[in-house]
Amino acid sequence: MSNVLIPFAKRVSDGQVVGIDEVPNGLACNCVCLSCNAALVAKTNVTTKSAHFAHHKAGSAGEACAVTFENSVLWMASELLNKPGNFLIPGLYDSQYRLLVKEAVRPYEAVETVEKGPEHLSCLMLIRHKEQIHPLGLTLYFPPDRPIGPFKDSGTEYPHVGINLDTLHVIWASAKSNFTEALYNLIFAMPEVRDWIYHPKKVVPEPVCPQPSILPANNLYGFTSTELKNLDALAWSLRGWKK
Repeated sequence: MSNVLIPFAKRVSDGQVVGIDEVPNGLACNCVCLSCNAALVAKTNVTTKSAHFAHHKAGSAGEACAVTFENSVLWMASELLNKPGNFLIPGLYDSQYRLLVKEAVRPYEAVETVEKGPEHLSCLMLIRHKEQIHPLGLTLYFPPDRPIGPFKDSGTEYPHVGINLDTLHVIWASAKSNFTEALYNLIFAMPEVRDWIYHPKKVVPEPVCPQPSILPANNLYGFTSTELKNLDALAWSLRGWKK
């Protein structure tokens, strides 16, 4: 793991999770790894790579450490979610593209039931709207770690929003902006990366019943099954046509 470019670390002086752009270069960063707690060195003066943290003794702690770009991001995401703020609720449409839930920015007061995996983080957000609290499941994930279905907590099912973090790989590689700020905007404000994993208002399309075959059941002409399906579809399309 000594070649992992780590974007976030824990600062020893106050225990805060910080980004590489928030600390001085070298050992002066006074930071340790979020995974193995070993000393890190900040490499902010590099020109061929993005600025990053690295294990000070890569041959020992770095080799055995389980830190990755993804779980480093999720640690920082957990810190950001612990601070009350505003969250963009995505719009929801049915199969006919009729609006069911309007896109809106809502304040949230806290998060509960945080579950963190290698490439996803799930929690229950407490959203305030019209003087009421509405629980909302949220999962931040790197593909293909996207969950399915409602957010479940203590036997209760809640609406569930997913945020795809894959764009962060591109942002990190470009190294043109404050990475902590980029992560914050992606989680709380960027509409393109979020969608509904589950909502009780979502109408499931009725299954389409297969049309009966117009062509004779006995294959007299030696067509393959695929050719028969194509011919049958053509026959249905021409059925009401008149010259």
